[in-house]
Amino acid sequence: MGKKKSKIKKNRKAQTKTKLRKKLKLKLKKLKLPKIPYKRLWRFVLIGFFLLTFLSVLIFSAYHLVFAPTIYPGVSIANIDLGGKTIEQATKILETSFPTPEAKLTLVGGGQTWNLPVSEINLVFNASASATKAFSFGRSGDLKEDLKKKWQAFSKKEVLLPVYSLNSKILDQKVMEFSALVDIPPVPSTITIQENKISITQSRPGQKLDREKFLLLLYQRLENLKLDEPILLPIVSLQPKFDQRKAEVAKRVLETLLKKPLVLKFQDFSFILEAARALSFFLPLEEGEYLNREAIREFVEEIAGKVNRPPQDAVFQFTSGKVSVFKPSLDGYQLDEEKTVELIQNHLTPDPPAGRVGFPSPTSNSLQLPVKIIKPKITTEQVNNLGIKEKIGRGVSYFRGSIAPRIHNISLAASTFNGVLIAPNETFSFNQTLGEVSEKTGYKQAYVIKSGRTILDDGGGVCQVSTTLFRAALNAGLPITERAAHAYRVAYYEQNSQVGLDATVYAPRVDLKFKNDTPGYILIQTTVDKKNKVLIFDLYGADDGRKVIIGKSIITNQIPPPKPIYQEDPNLPKGQTKQIDWPAWGATVKFSYKVIRGNEVLQNQIFVSRYRPWQAIYLVGTKEG
Repeated sequence: MGKKKSKIKKNRKAQTKTKLRKKLKLKLKKLKLPKIPYKRLWRFVLIGFFLLTFLSVLIFSAYHLVFAPTIYPGVSIANIDLGGKTIEQATKILETSFPTPEAKLTLVGGGQTWNLPVSEINLVFNASASATKAFSFGRSGDLKEDLKKKWQAFSKKEVLLPVYSLNSKILDQKVMEFSALVDIPPVPSTITIQENKISITQSRPGQKLDREKFLLLLYQRLENLKLDEPILLPIVSLQPKFDQRKAEVAKRVLETLLKKPLVLKFQDFSFILEAARALSFFLPLEEGEYLNREAIREFVEEIAGKVNRPPQDAVFQFTSGKVSVFKPSLDGYQLDEEKTVELIQNHLTPDPPAGRVGFPSPTSNSLQLPVKIIKPKITTEQVNNLGIKEKIGRGVSYFRGSIAPRIHNISLAASTFNGVLIAPNETFSFNQTLGEVSEKTGYKQAYVIKSGRTILDDGGGVCQVSTTLFRAALNAGLPITERAAHAYRVAYYEQNSQVGLDATVYAPRVDLKFKNDTPGYILIQTTVDKKNKVLIFDLYGADDGRKVIIGKSIITNQIPPPKPIYQEDPNLPKGQTKQIDWPAWGATVKFSYKVIRGNEVLQNQIFVSRYRPWQAIYLVGTKEG
């Protein structure tokens, strides 16, 4: 049924269209319009096109022919119409229209009026250049662009800026002078606390000359040749950063602190913020801020200096066949300074909806400091779980002939390593454990080899400690991952020892490193025998059955030492000579290092040291008296 209905509708529409066509034909016949042949119609169109083109070309040519020697119509300089004028005519018109050197600019602002003679800024209008500029408009040589400009000038008028010059440096100086006359700094409110009474002073707004806007207005007057119109100085109002409203709020905050200071707590630490200190939190302020965040941060940094401490690992000692604690571990503390600043700032900030100071009730006027607890790597509780059972290696060196500062440095550096624990699979760094070597860390100046000379420098003698630890690590059968020999053979390290068993250090580039590949912790214990001039490093751990074989040193390529060196020393009495270094042959020294455990080879290495020849060094005293 639906299909039949749609067919009926289509048929009805077709019949309606046919009827409309027939009616239209009948009406056209009744009109009896004349019939124009197709060829004649095309001829009329073609003739019309040629006539239109001819007229356009005629008008275009006539326009350019008429205005060829003159400025195009519609072109003006500022408000002076120069259309149809030659360059010479335009120049004369501009010369009479441009401001004279006696002209003045009138400046009005702040209830005062000033006159600025244009001669003071060396203002000169160039009539000839301005006329040439007007004549050049629409004559660039770009046909499309020039046609566009000519039409624009003809239909909408084209206003060009005059050509002029001035001394911008003098103008800037004049602007500075006017600023000094106009500018008034704002006066902020002040707060004082005397005899538990808080007083505030009234704030006053200031004003400032908007220099950029003033220069813009001035240039507009010059470019439009409207020097007779006064320039209203653009003056900007300046509000004080700390105004009366903020002062009133601060007063309420400080009054609360006078009654009950704010207490900041952490465990046994307690810090009090009183009104006198909080006063510095309000001045000076940044734009739009209520509290001085930097002043609060300084207060928080003082707290951090007292709260913060690094975690301290437990230091152990091996006595009577077992490990004992002689320095317990301590947790580290780290104050979250940014969060503390936020807490104090929020605590001292008023509640905007109610206009109240944001303090809690007087009974709870305190804050808990956000402090992070940092656990040490090695705690006292680990004493029975370290796997340390016996001595696994020893290193020995002698320092006979050392001066007192060198002995002091050896003792100080060795004490840094006493009780240090090396975890299983940890790579131990000598420099990292030793830390900074300088006068401020307690080291004295002693003789060191530096840049080819023996000189006094902080920490002389530290290499005695690294050499001794190197020997202990070798005797314990540990893998040596980084080691450097001295540039020269040093007599100290050959006392009761074969050649080549030394290790130099120089932070941060030259280091001594070895790895703990034993099943348990390794405890370092140091002994400094100042009487017999002996340094001992003992390593305690778990003996896993490894055996160490250190080969005899093989010396080759020997070179005799140079002649002795005598260096002046202002610390020695005049006439006294002291030997501080002994001659040593240059050589290449090798020794083998093998570690086995059962049928397993753990280490198989050749250590090579290349020593330069070294001369004896004597200090010659120059100190008078």
